[in-house]
Amino acid sequence: MLLAPLALLSALAIPQGASTGETVLRDHAPIRLGDDAANQWTEPFFPGATYDGSVARPEDFLGQPVGSRLASHDEMLRILGAIAASSDRVTMERYGQTYEGRPLVTLVITSPRNHARMEGIRATARRVWDPRGEGEGLDAALADQPAVAWMGYGIHGDETSASEAALPVAYHLAACTDEGVTAMLEDTVVVLDPCLNPDGRERIRSMVLQTAGFRANLDAGAMQRGRWPNGRGNHYLFDMNRDWMAGEAPETRGRWARLLDLPPQLFVDAHEMSGLDTFLFYPQSAPRNAHLPERLLHWQGVLADDAARVFDGYGWGYYTREWADALYPGYSDAWGSLTGAIGMLYEQGRTIGAPLKRESGEIVSYRETVHGQVAASLANLETFAANREEILRDYLAHRRAACEPIDEPGKGAYLVVPSADVEVDARLLRALLSQGIEVFRASDAFEASEVTGPLGDSEATRTFPAGTWVVPSAQPQGAMMRAYLEFDPRLDAEFLQKERESIERGKGSKVYDVTAWCLGRQLGVEGYWASMPELEGWSPA
Repeated sequence: MLLAPLALLSALAIPQGASTGETVLRDHAPIRLGDDAANQWTEPFFPGATYDGSVARPEDFLGQPVGSRLASHDEMLRILGAIAASSDRVTMERYGQTYEGRPLVTLVITSPRNHARMEGIRATARRVWDPRGEGEGLDAALADQPAVAWMGYGIHGDETSASEAALPVAYHLAACTDEGVTAMLEDTVVVLDPCLNPDGRERIRSMVLQTAGFRANLDAGAMQRGRWPNGRGNHYLFDMNRDWMAGEAPETRGRWARLLDLPPQLFVDAHEMSGLDTFLFYPQSAPRNAHLPERLLHWQGVLADDAARVFDGYGWGYYTREWADALYPGYSDAWGSLTGAIGMLYEQGRTIGAPLKRESGEIVSYRETVHGQVAASLANLETFAANREEILRDYLAHRRAACEPIDEPGKGAYLVVPSADVEVDARLLRALLSQGIEVFRASDAFEASEVTGPLGDSEATRTFPAGTWVVPSAQPQGAMMRAYLEFDPRLDAEFLQKERESIERGKGSKVYDVTAWCLGRQLGVEGYWASMPELEGWSPA
């Protein structure tokens, strides 16, 4: 008797009435990607909002609710491009590309009136950026100047809900006809960067797709949520949220140029953390970098209070000040804050594209984590717009203060002796100049006073050769310059006492991860701090 292989019999089906020579492969249901039917989050992101039906909707491209599965970078670009093409509130601009050739883009979202006068807005922004020589006329100009918000999503590619949130935020700002949104866009210009790390996002997305199954795996540590090297870094696995000082990655350098083109007063940096956690947003914890704006903590508190009320309405957990300190100046939000903006960090508990069970037993869908990012974004934008003029004045005050001469002896300038290897100096100059930090070159040898070397060695005077690079402390980007180049950042005695107690009790350090830096030493230049020298014939670098 002839027996057919069992595998073949199970793979074939003979429908009733089919001819004996006809075989049909048994059909199967495709894997559902993203949230499964049993664990969906169905709350609307913007309850009660009304929309212009002519603006492209993200759902029409994705085939399921926005935020319920991981969108590819190509899908995101198509959606955002369609939104920009169908709304007179939006323009989309490319500012760079990744190592793998993926476009880096921003959307500029504001009222049609502001788009029509964008050159005038930029001109006033340049005056505020460098207020030297400006009088009371500049203060008066702020009355009709929209404030700029930079919304940066997903610099770590495996923190996926951040970039996913960019789609509904962009659509809502582009299409919502409610009076509150239209008024907000009169008072603000929103520069939205939807995905700061496309290469990392696509890496983790491919892992999630390749390990997906018919049944949702709710385990926070499951392979279905990725494996090393995940998607945190860019193509070369480089963490770009530690690159804002040095700018080694092309993605960072592209963002510098984009930010200097229209400097923001709000700088949002959206991230994710452990899926077993809830949501963290600023104000920051101690220690704080000494060069941050005087009113930064105040404004972080104002924005956080309004976001907290929104989170309370959904019954979501959140917290502030517990571990995100303000010491290291090389993070995304620190860059914004050092220019005078309000740096705001979001840390949403991650699920990476599928439902997850927390230790409490609560099951959190992917779309719910996206909703958290969306809710924080809109709450912060509304508060920012409501306080536009006061925030602009505080920003201008920070820029003016940075231009004032430094009272502390030996802190007037950072002096770089020319290296025999021009590449050494070039890397530092590129980093400084690309961030708007002024550098000058001495045409002749000169004598500087109150000189301090990198190891603390001091000299009353020292002669520097012609060609020395001079970076003055008193300049519009003076706060950033001092934060980057100082040799010995100091911590206050109160924090040091708490730090020692925490470490000795086995609770670890309160500093997140970086405790020492100096951009000049990092790049290998021969640099010194000194009082600002009296120079003749010096020229901009």
